[in-house]
Amino acid sequence: MMYRSNISVFSPTEPCSTAGLKKPFAVLLDTRDPLWADSTFLNQKVAELLDMGCRYYVCFGPQSEFVHDQIDDVILNRACEESVLTTFHDDEAITDVVNFFRVVAMSGMVGGLLLADDQKSWLGKL
Repeated sequence: MMYRSNISVFSPTEPCSTAGLKKPFAVLLDTRDPLWADSTFLNQKVAELLDMGCRYYVCFGPQSEFVHDQIDDVILNRACEESVLTTFHDDEAITDVVNFFRVVAMSGMVGGLLLADDQKSWLGKL
């Protein structure tokens, strides 16, 4: 677990409940991690994040459209009362996605969360 200003950085396998995030928050998912291809894992993690107060999911990487669609399905099946937004960025640079995450997704949010196994590739960009 690492912290970059108001963005907490966790591995997808770490329990996000230890992040101490306040509601609402945004999450940035690095879909280059193979775990996101596992629908069971993905559905459980999305449900955990929804319950914690996540209101914006930003998906980055080659599997981001698939992950984005799965997140939308979870949100629809749970019939969330609050608005939850999702975006995918499958062909953009990390720096561009980080800027979008900070300026757009985190606007009106208390904080942010990056879920990535390869945390080194994000160093200096958050």
